[in-house]
Amino acid sequence: MGKIEGIKIQNYGALKDIVLGKTRTNQNAKALGNLVAVIGPSGNGKSTLADIAYPQGYLKLKKRLLEIIQRLEMQNVNGLIK
Repeated sequence: MGKIEGIKIQNYGALKDIVLGKTRTNQNAKALGNLVAVIGPSGNGKSTLADIAYPQGYLKLKKRLLEIIQRLEMQNVNGLIK
């Protein structure tokens, strides 16, 4: 199975010029590990990065979370949540 050693992103959402790990143009960098945590304040591109790396899984998760939120909002409208 293949492994992503690095990624370069330019001008995609909040990500303007990002290089993570070893890329074709940066062979001297250390490759990404098996587990990578992306931590930062709101609005700096964490979700955008997840969307790029795992578009199908991220979109399914986002859709499911929105469904749950809508259901909770409907319950609140119907007076079930106090």
